[in-house]
Amino acid sequence: SATASPAHRPRAHQLVALVCTFAPMWRRSWSALATAGCRLPRAGGAGKVPLPKGFGSCGAAVASASAVVVAAAALRSGPPASCDEPAPFCGRDTAALSRTNNSALPPRPAHHVLRPDVDPRIDASVLIRFNPPEHLRTGAAVLVFPGGNYEQVCMDKEGHKVAVWLNSLGITAIVLRYRCITEGHYWPAQLEDAELAMRMVRDNATAWRIDRHRVAVMGFSAGGHLAGMTAAAEDPAVKPNLQILVYPCIDVTKPEWWPWKVCDGFPPFGDSPHLLVHPGTPPAFLTVSTEDDLCSAEHNTKPYEDRLSAAGVPVEHVIRPMGKHGHGMDGGWKEECETWLRARGWVAEVGCKLA
Repeated sequence: SATASPAHRPRAHQLVALVCTFAPMWRRSWSALATAGCRLPRAGGAGKVPLPKGFGSCGAAVASASAVVVAAAALRSGPPASCDEPAPFCGRDTAALSRTNNSALPPRPAHHVLRPDVDPRIDASVLIRFNPPEHLRTGAAVLVFPGGNYEQVCMDKEGHKVAVWLNSLGITAIVLRYRCITEGHYWPAQLEDAELAMRMVRDNATAWRIDRHRVAVMGFSAGGHLAGMTAAAEDPAVKPNLQILVYPCIDVTKPEWWPWKVCDGFPPFGDSPHLLVHPGTPPAFLTVSTEDDLCSAEHNTKPYEDRLSAAGVPVEHVIRPMGKHGHGMDGGWKEECETWLRARGWVAEVGCKLA
């Protein structure tokens, strides 16, 4: 202080030095005590740290904070007398409890960056691999493309929830977070991500314990378009073994009131999956709600089904009331999809049924 006497200046300096020395310990100790749920000691009580005379009220504050350090240290040796919790739980080792309960947790998803040499602020594409329980694992895998009109990626109801369902069938689910038009990544950036993702899955099939000959694609809405385009590939390293399209966009010029425009970065008409069907196109499971007025069966799955059938490609088409566009896993279609997958030997004999 500018008004402090010369005799008090050294003490002020000592106080600053002491605070700087003990501040990190105080922060950690307060956190430890709060986690343990215990009452904190007050200045003047047990654990008070004596200070040189002359520190006044500042010294009391330091003493109170120092007592926190003492109390936190006591937690390591046993439950403090001021703890509100019963002795078996006070000062518990939460890390040990976590290790004990880990056996009840599902396998933790793994993340795989598509282009690790590119700044993620520019390229956010990533694969998230959800492994099934070991006793259900069949070796089959599904690469999931969520929807979002290529402007965003709906990772919740068309990504994570889909992965959990597939895991319950014993199938490894790999969700692709692809690049978006709104991030400055115009088409065909999304198709490039899908093709690279498929190559990555097959290249890592042994390490990921996946059968490279049983890898399907599954897409919702715009992700359904992406899955259909991936299924049209002739490169065996990219072409999936099955395709599952849920309320997909097939004809990019529909609906007429909201067509995709090339000038905005969307796919051109020539990149409509029904125009690219060939005899080698993988078998398809298609589903759409009769209440869907955005990606209707009339303009999308029906023309695709007709082209697939004409090319001799097996196809199952589920059309019925299931809600508006974007209903996700609702509507009952997933039970029929499970039956379709089971008939091909992709589903575990004993499933983990979800509510």
